Amino acid sequence: MKRSVVAMAWRKDGTEIYVSQADVLRDETEGDDKFEFAVVRAVWEPGSRLSDPDITSYDSWYETTRYPAEYLWGPGTREDGIAWLDANSPQPDECDYLDRVLIIRHHDGQLFLPMKPETAAALPTSEHAGQWYAVRADFPNDAFAHVRNHAAVGFQCEMAGSRRQCSAETLAEGSYTHVIAACGLAGTVPPPDFSLPFVYGRSVPL
Repeated sequence: MKRSVVAMAWRKDGTEIYVSQADVLRDETEGDDKFEFAVVRAVWEPGSRLSDPDITSYDSWYETTRYPAEYLWGPGTREDGIAWLDANSPQPDECDYLDRVLIIRHHDGQLFLPMKPETAAALPTSEHAGQWYAVRADFPNDAFAHVRNHAAVGFQCEMAGSRRQCSAETLAEGSYTHVIAACGLAGTVPPPDFSLPFVYGRSVPL
């Protein structure tokens, strides 16, 4: 699917969210000091049925959008965002969204939302505790439901002939070190940890 370079703006008090093509950052308005800004690549075409319906739930660490969104810059001021755009000239691209590998953490009675493998591999040591899962699925919600069933009641996907009766598949499970190694990943630097307002928490109780 085609991804555009998208600017996001939200009021610091959490009352408003705006999403637009990144060039709109150059249209300065009054009250910018009340907003924070970020830039991502995302499947977003206003008025198109292909536009990601979950774009305003974007989270830099967790996969809360239907299609893959890539962190580019932020959060920061409009002026800093314009400077970043001028220095980097990000371009649209295309992404695959089928058979994605997603990483999920279960720790202290909480099941956390799915992460990209690259983000999980970059987490600080303080975030490594718990049982971890690497799951293949088309959408983050499918991966989350799969692990929730497994972690809560020991549910196992049933097989019917050669067809798996589940929309997700466990690739690895165990400690953080084991799951990250099983995915062939190495640590880097995670993006800044932020989310747009009105995301209903990053973990849910089982």
